Amino acid sequence: MQQVEMICLEDLVRKNHRYRDFNRIWSFKFVEKRLKKLEKTNPNKGHGLLRLFSRA
Repeated sequence: MQQVEMICLEDLVRKNHRYRDFNRIWSFKFVEKRLKKLEKTNPNKGHGLLRLFSRA
């Protein structure tokens, strides 16, 4: 039997941690555009590049 453990980053990061400030002020729109371009030419779909870099 195999076991899988799911971990949520939201649960691991303190409410007053710098990571949360970074997520509030930084825009990932530029990154999303670039990743979408890469996904179009990538024959290996997997989970998708956007999912790997998702903030939510």
